[in-house]
Amino acid sequence: MQRKFSLTTAALACALFAPLSPLGAGAAHAAPASVEKGEKGVRVEEIKAEVAEKLQVSMRDLVARRALYNALAADGEADLTTVLANKHSAYGDLFTRQVAAADTEVKKVKGLDGMVASSLRVRVADEKSAGQLTKGVQPLFAPSPTEDNSASLVARDIQGDSVRVDLDTPTDVPLLLVELDIDNIMPVAVGAVSAELKRQGVESEFLTGREEQEPAHAVAPGASAAAATKIVTRLNTVKLNKDHEPWWKGRAEIYAVAMGQGKDNKARADVVSMPYLDYDDTTYYPGQGIIDWSHFKWNNVDFLVMEQDDNTNYNDLAKVIAGAIATLAGGPQYVPLINEVLNALPSSWTTDDDDYVDSFYMLSRQSNGLKIGASNNARMTVQPVVVTT
Repeated sequence: MQRKFSLTTAALACALFAPLSPLGAGAAHAAPASVEKGEKGVRVEEIKAEVAEKLQVSMRDLVARRALYNALAADGEADLTTVLANKHSAYGDLFTRQVAAADTEVKKVKGLDGMVASSLRVRVADEKSAGQLTKGVQPLFAPSPTEDNSASLVARDIQGDSVRVDLDTPTDVPLLLVELDIDNIMPVAVGAVSAELKRQGVESEFLTGREEQEPAHAVAPGASAAAATKIVTRLNTVKLNKDHEPWWKGRAEIYAVAMGQGKDNKARADVVSMPYLDYDDTTYYPGQGIIDWSHFKWNNVDFLVMEQDDNTNYNDLAKVIAGAIATLAGGPQYVPLINEVLNALPSSWTTDDDDYVDSFYMLSRQSNGLKIGASNNARMTVQPVVVTT
């Protein structure tokens, strides 16, 4: 049955740790059923929904329940592939096997076959409610919504009944969301994009930008670096203007692609990791190198900013970028590349808040100061600096 969420904390307290009998013979012992979607395989939303349901079922066991709630009370999130492992729980062992299969499918769908760490986690949507889990308050279980503007979702309570949750305001009980572990995924994902670009004939490097680089001096217009140095565009501050992030949303995971002509006269697309850029309406001060001009022949590049999306296959994304820019970057001077990439992307990628973030055209070696993205969503201040190679 399904009911509208209108429960209070007091109504859901009690009986949390009442022991429950183990699974009956033949009940839910199989790995998650296949939900093939054409050539792309299993869709991530459906995997998350299956895992959320199986996690709720595993809560029939007292040991598994305590293990999960204690882990979430500590920091509000937990690795689903290990949180119930080796806890002497039949339900926990079964769930661990099931989520291992789901983890493999997620990596396949997203083009991350070489990824070792877990791709799935569970997170308390409102971290302030995590402490209620060990105080007898029964939670709700649901897959994380894909769209930022989702008005509601259907969750399950610990008995398995469906509950429609209004997402306009935080719930008064813990809402446990099964979602992708973007902290684990993104370092692998941006590396996968860069590697696939190379396979597609577009030279690329994965820039972490974590090195602290102090400017030797300001770069004058028309100046070039000496043999033992190079010019790098440093990102001093960055802010995403969108300030209506929903309460249930976790940290964002942003990356960017600097696109232009390489030294070999062919297209080049360097992938830039921006792991610190967690929330909208917040100014960050990364001091990060985002464009290494020793890689580019043109005096200008385009800078495309993206956010991870649950259903993105990163190999496919790299192929789209490569196909869009490969034939355009061979000329003697800068031509805009971002429009070709955006036109080549599926329309949902450029309209969904979880995909396209903003774009900066014609960043030059001398670009200095405030830059505002074409969509007026991202603002950054940059500075050309000379660094030792």
